Amino acid sequence: MQVPIYYFTVEGISSSVFESQVYAYVSSLRKNNIPVKLIIGQRYKARASLKKLSKLRREPNTEFLFLPQKLNYAKQAKRLAKRLPDKKLAILHCRNIEAAYIGWLVQQQKPNIRVLYDVRGYVEDEMRYFEDSKGEKQYTEMNKELFHSPIFFNFVSERLRKVYEKQYQIEIKNYSICVSAYNDTIFKPYLTEEIDIAERPKLVFVGGSQSYQKIESLVAMLEKQGTIDFTVVTNKKVNIPSANTTKFLTGLTPLEVSNVLDSMDYGILYRSNEPFNEVATPTKIAEYWGKGLKVIAINSAGAYTSILKEKPFLGYVFADEKEYLNRELFKIETAEKKKIASFAKANYSLSANYMKYMLLYNKLLNKTKK
Repeated sequence: MQVPIYYFTVEGISSSVFESQVYAYVSSLRKNNIPVKLIIGQRYKARASLKKLSKLRREPNTEFLFLPQKLNYAKQAKRLAKRLPDKKLAILHCRNIEAAYIGWLVQQQKPNIRVLYDVRGYVEDEMRYFEDSKGEKQYTEMNKELFHSPIFFNFVSERLRKVYEKQYQIEIKNYSICVSAYNDTIFKPYLTEEIDIAERPKLVFVGGSQSYQKIESLVAMLEKQGTIDFTVVTNKKVNIPSANTTKFLTGLTPLEVSNVLDSMDYGILYRSNEPFNEVATPTKIAEYWGKGLKVIAINSAGAYTSILKEKPFLGYVFADEKEYLNRELFKIETAEKKKIASFAKANYSLSANYMKYMLLYNKLLNKTKK
C-alpha cells in the first residue's frame, strides 16, 4: 500500500492501552513496510513518563500534538490538518471517539483525507456508569454525527456495531470487525513438558484498577477458596488491606507481564453486565489465550461470552461467585495450552487484525460514500 496512513490517538502515552494496542499496531504496520505516521494527542497535564516521551519524540514518523484537558474540536482539527497532505490521498486512522470527531472535521476541510473511526467501546454507556451526564450527552451528539457521516468504521465486536445501529437508526455498511487484539510478538506461549499436575493451579488477573474490574471481589473470593495461587497485575498500585495470600505486581512492561503469565494456568476477569461491558472484547482475554491460559469469567466475558460457551477448551463463564466456587480447577497441560494459543493467534492477534485492517483500508480508498 503506497497511500500513507496517519494513525491519530488522543489518549496519550500514559493510557493503559498505548503499548498493547496503539504502538503495537503501528509497529506491525511498519514491520510490513506500510508507510504510517503516528500522531499522539498528549494532554499537557497528564502524568507521563518523560523517558518514554523523549524516546518517542526522537522517533522518525512519530509526532506529538499537545492538547489541553478540554478540547476545542474545531481548533484541534485545524492544527491536525496542517500536519496532513493538502492534495495527496491519505488515510487518517482515528482511535476512539474524540480523535474520530477531530478527523471528521479535518475531512470536511480536506476531502483527500479518508477517515477511519476505530470504535473501541460503548462510550455513552460508560459515561452513564460513571454518572457523567455531561459526558454522555456530548458523546451522544458526537456519535450521532459520526455515524451519519461518509466515513468508515471498525468495531471491536459485532455486538457493538448492532448496538450503535439500533441507537442511531442507521445501517452501517462500510466497516470491519477487529477485536482488541493482543501483541503476538510479545505474548507468545511458554510451552514446557515439565508440568507438575500435583501443584496448585495458578491464576492471574491482568488489567486496570477501575471499580468495574472488581479486583477486591476477586481477591476475597479466591482467598476464600484457598486452593489457588492468585496474582494481580495492574498499572496502578491496588491497596486491599484484607488481602493475605494474593500477590500484587504493579507497573510492569508488556514483556514483564508476558513473563509473569509463563507460569500461570488460568486468567480471570469479573465483569458486571452493564451494556458497555457486554459489547467489549477485553484485551486481557486475548492475552491470556495468546499465552495458552484458560479464561475464567465471572458473570460475563463481554462479547467473548458466547465464544467461551461454544468452545469450552478456551475456558469457562460462571454465572456468579457461588457457581465458580463449586468448580474444582486443575493444572493446564502443555497440549491444552498449545491448542488455546494456536486458536488465539489465528483469531485474536495483531497478526490476524493486520489483514482485516488492510482490507478495510483498500475498501476505504476505493469508495467514498456509505
